[in-house]
Amino acid sequence: MPKKILKMIGKRLVQSVITVFLVTVILFLLMQLVEGNPIVNYLGSSATDEQIAYYTHLYGYDQPVLVQYWNWVTGLFKGTMGFSISYQKEISEIIFSRLSATLNLVTLAFIVAVLFGVSFGIISALNRGKMIDTVISVIANIGISMPIFWVGIILILVFSIKLNVLPPYGFVPMSEGLLPWLRTMIMPVVVCSFSALAQFTRQTRSSMLEVINQDYVLTAKAKGVGRGAIIVKHQLRNALIPLITILVNRFATMIGTTVLIESIFVIPGLGSLMISSITSRDFLVVENCVLIIAIFVTAANLLIDILYGFIDPRIRDV
Repeated sequence: MPKKILKMIGKRLVQSVITVFLVTVILFLLMQLVEGNPIVNYLGSSATDEQIAYYTHLYGYDQPVLVQYWNWVTGLFKGTMGFSISYQKEISEIIFSRLSATLNLVTLAFIVAVLFGVSFGIISALNRGKMIDTVISVIANIGISMPIFWVGIILILVFSIKLNVLPPYGFVPMSEGLLPWLRTMIMPVVVCSFSALAQFTRQTRSSMLEVINQDYVLTAKAKGVGRGAIIVKHQLRNALIPLITILVNRFATMIGTTVLIESIFVIPGLGSLMISSITSRDFLVVENCVLIIAIFVTAANLLIDILYGFIDPRIRDV
């Protein structure tokens, strides 16, 4: 591997670590500004002042803010995220048991969005001005502008209530059977991938149109290179650079957008955990959930920079 690439990766890695550190600081300080007491919420309105004081000291909420932050961050390096008051469990156990459902949803939705979005974008660009281009562009514009919660509600009304072919909510792990898993995942995946698919379609079409009549493409045609080879090796390859940013970033941000989708379809994932933790004022759980999402986004940006370095040598010196 060239030294320039290694140097670039090292530089971006340091920047990513600093970014995650700043996220922990800002996140912790913001949580201190939120009203509510997790101890009072857990014990209930009938709790005495002595009980509140006892549990406040037990869970370390009576310590200075900087000490609480230090305990949280040092705990992360030790492999612990703290203790959830409302769940009465180690937070890492709760998060990683929920994360699999979220990753199931996001990964499947991302694959569907990439396969169909890139394919539709290529078809639309290669048939610019024709009927199929118009139809795909109109559908993509609708997909961009349509709220995902509205799509979810419509799907539930049609396929669950009207046709009764899919369950309206719930999640079945893949270990309990492929068909039951697919039946519970179809509608959430469609909703999760809907906007991303439309975005990938528009971006692919735009990127393809920028390179479709470049000189190297015309030269390849003049040499008698096959249409398929021209599309894959010359047009799509050169259209990938702006597309990679959209693809990788979208995967990371889709994890954050599952908060609404998991609420609609009652999926026990990271998003629903955040909502229930906000309701119960279990701020330490919220902090760790947001931190996980921030790590995914930062890792996605790091991956983008590395891919750029391999695709475009000019970026290695930046």
